[in-house]
Amino acid sequence: MSSGNSNLPNKESGPEKSRTFGAQNLSGVLSGLLKPMSDKDSGFLSRIKSDWHLIAGDKVAVHTRPVKVTRLRGKNGGALLHLEAEEGFAAELPYMEPLLTEKIAVYFGYRAVSGIRFTQVAAKSKKQKIKARELTPEEKSAVAGAVEGIGDENLKDALARLGAAVTEKN
Repeated sequence: MSSGNSNLPNKESGPEKSRTFGAQNLSGVLSGLLKPMSDKDSGFLSRIKSDWHLIAGDKVAVHTRPVKVTRLRGKNGGALLHLEAEEGFAAELPYMEPLLTEKIAVYFGYRAVSGIRFTQVAAKSKKQKIKARELTPEEKSAVAGAVEGIGDENLKDALARLGAAVTEKN
């Protein structure tokens, strides 16, 4: 069933995928990379994301993050901004919605957003583990002396660890 031309794909095995290893047309390569940025609202959203701390203020920006923008249906639907908010701060945001939409309007120079939808997410852990300091030889001997008269070895070891931990923090 094979025709004499070896360049044509075989119908039984499916189409062959062509690979280009030489120079390629720049527009062909860039079109795939730039497609997400060519969407109507992506420039708008990227401006909001990059300047969110300027728009909303540092107090709000620390606890929120713009995620996406959707167009509302209707004649003058406008846009709906979707924000992720940390769980401890999310309860305050519905009261701030008019202020945030006004701040966005001032930033862009027109009423760019007609509403905001908030999604509650887990708070980011910002605690850094503090490395405990080493005990001095005097502190080590003081802890050892404090637990010296205890007969139970397990209890003695546990109290020695507790004494060392308390001493490290002071």
